[in-house]
Amino acid sequence: MVIVLGGIACSIGLVFAIHGPNRQGSPWVLFGVIIAGTLGSVIVGVVTIRSLERRRWNHAAAQLAAEGWTMAWDLDDARRSAAFAPVAHLESWLGLQKAAAGIRWAALRQGGAALMFEHEYTTGSGKSTQIHTHTVLAWRVPAWWPMLRLTRVGRFEHWQIKRTAGEDVALGDAEFDKAWRIDGDAAFARRIATPNLREALQRAPVGEGWVLGGGWAVMCYRGPLDGPNTLRFIQRCLRVLGELPANLWTDTPA
Repeated sequence: MVIVLGGIACSIGLVFAIHGPNRQGSPWVLFGVIIAGTLGSVIVGVVTIRSLERRRWNHAAAQLAAEGWTMAWDLDDARRSAAFAPVAHLESWLGLQKAAAGIRWAALRQGGAALMFEHEYTTGSGKSTQIHTHTVLAWRVPAWWPMLRLTRVGRFEHWQIKRTAGEDVALGDAEFDKAWRIDGDAAFARRIATPNLREALQRAPVGEGWVLGGGWAVMCYRGPLDGPNTLRFIQRCLRVLGELPANLWTDTPA
């Protein structure tokens, strides 16, 4: 936006420099210069954004490669579908509109124990257009874990959710219940929500959420991440999973 406005201002300045404020000139010249300046600034803006984006992705790819991950972008539909397939059963729980079509880059950990991708979709139009970007990390867990979703919310969001979706699972911890919304298997929620896990989750930023079930634990963050923060994202995920009760990692629910 700054680049576009700057282009328009420069175009108008150029017209005044050529014609002067008191000189006569064709209005079509003014119109043509402004349009050319606007289009040029839009092109420069798009190229600049894409360049910065590629630099961020390259940095993230280098950081991930050192940790045993392979990252790729410029994905075709088949590769996007393959990246989304392991968590496709959680699509409605994750709330990622466009599903596989929204994936911008994807990374796979050596051995297939985990996958990560950046997802983007747009809502609204005109002045109300909003771009929603999420970073998603999925880690393999025992297949018997039931469906459960934990969402870090602000006070207003929590009130709004309760108005539209009804009551959620309460754990009896006032501070935690105020900061997190839990829905899904209530018995499993109470089983995993040890004091250590609740403490780890309380350190999460607003915008972090978790979905468990179908053999995957998915951590989702509302926003893009650069290279160092991508690694911190992975480390945080492992710290939280490490606070789960040890007996949950057995192959049966017993």
